[in-house]
Formats: sequence, C-alpha cells, structure tokens
Amino acid sequence: MEMERVQVLLPHEEREALKHEAARLGLSMSEVVRRALRVVLPAGRGGGDASRTMVESAYLDDDFEVDPDTDPFLSLIGFIASEEGDLAINHDHYLYGAPKKQA
Repeated sequence: MEMERVQVLLPHEEREALKHEAARLGLSMSEVVRRALRVVLPAGRGGGDASRTMVESAYLDDDFEVDPDTDPFLSLIGFIASEEGDLAINHDHYLYGAPKKQA
C-alpha cells in the first residue's frame, strides 16, 4: 500500500499517550495512528459497506481473527456486569450489531 505523509498537531498529553502506547505495543506512532483510524473511519475501501465502521466490518466478517495485543475490548473482560444472560456468547451483537447466536 502506498503511503502519503500527513502532518497532525496533537496536544502534548495526547502525543505522550500515543508515544507510550506505541512503545507498549512495540509499534511506531504512525502505525498506532493508522490502526486507530481503521477503527473509527467508515470502511468504504473497495467493496466494504461504507455505512459500517472498520470495527463493525472487521468483527462482522467471517474471516476476522481477534488480535489479543490490539483489541481494545479484550482488556474489559471481567469488568463489565450485565443483566443480559447471554453476554458472553452474544457480545458481538451488543457491541457491533452482529446477529445473535444461539445460546
């Protein structure tokens, strides 16, 4: 993929947080920004449903595999209480709108 240089101005605190996260993950700051953009921007790149975000597209595609080092929701396991009895099985439904699975 061809890259284009983009300049972004960040407040000091955000730049430091980005720098820390990049170091924690062993990635460049640019790669962390690229991955974050993939999460929040509509898919719209060649065949994707532009009405879905990249997170929705990734999690709703059958061939998607979770990367435990970068998935932001994996750190929440065990911290969320819910009245839904099928949250463990149907978390993709509640987070991304995927069809419910049989409990």
